[in-house]
Amino acid sequence: MNTVEDRDIIDLYTKIRDNPYYLEGPNEMAFVELPLHTTASEGRTDLALEIWRLKPSLGKKLNLDGLSPLHLALNKGHIDAVKRLIKHDSDLVHVPGREGITLLHCAVEKEEIDLLIYFLLTCPLSIFDLTIRDETVVHIAIRNNNFRAFMVLFGWARRTYRTTVFHWRDEEGNNVMHLAALTNQPMVMKSLIKIVHVNKKNLEGKTALDILNPEIVEARKILISAGAKEGSLLVDDATSCENYLKSTVTTKEVLFQFGAYLGYGLSGNIYAKRYPSSSCAYCNCCVSSHSLSPLLDFWQ
Repeated sequence: MNTVEDRDIIDLYTKIRDNPYYLEGPNEMAFVELPLHTTASEGRTDLALEIWRLKPSLGKKLNLDGLSPLHLALNKGHIDAVKRLIKHDSDLVHVPGREGITLLHCAVEKEEIDLLIYFLLTCPLSIFDLTIRDETVVHIAIRNNNFRAFMVLFGWARRTYRTTVFHWRDEEGNNVMHLAALTNQPMVMKSLIKIVHVNKKNLEGKTALDILNPEIVEARKILISAGAKEGSLLVDDATSCENYLKSTVTTKEVLFQFGAYLGYGLSGNIYAKRYPSSSCAYCNCCVSSHSLSPLLDFWQ
């Protein structure tokens, strides 16, 4: 070899020759501290990359504390090590550690804005990852009063057509508008007002207006100007959902169905000839997603 080898990497292969199972740990142990955890935690980037190259699956392995190698590296502030490993395998951003916390969630909690942007660019779908409490990264940004991170996420979601994430609810049924009201953040509420329905109820039957501290005048004005009401004045979501299902199909829904069939006909003719049963199911799925959009909105 013409290049000068890293002493750590030379030692690594010496250990592998002595024990071919050195990198993996005991097979019967689901959670174990492995060499990749240690090297990532210490910020030894080249060695960590060499270990990952030999056994890519180790990048997703959790230690006894429920943390992946990159969780450890991020916790110790080894940002370069994190970025370089993600550069080789962007799916590592998705790896859920303890309590379902991913690297994207960690970046928001630690207010690492540059890293947050890097994760979004390399792994766009990570914005939809949930914790065990059904929190999105947007929930976490608002809960931690991290307005800067929220605005990055808000701008990213709008520009990449992923604003559905703002409608998702946590384990208590709170969407991000509920959480913004709970934490008294009028600027966040002002940003969300044209995207999130202000009269959605959480599991306690409360709307954002119910949750908001009445002394926060600015936030109260924002909600009321958008038509916000108290939960007691609204029809229960389950009741409105039942009424919708029992109601007559509207002209708008018929047009949605026709549009779905038409769109399918224009784009799926060749596919339909080859796979008639699959194409039929696809078309039905398209029609359902359009015509039942009120129900989908209810269950988000």
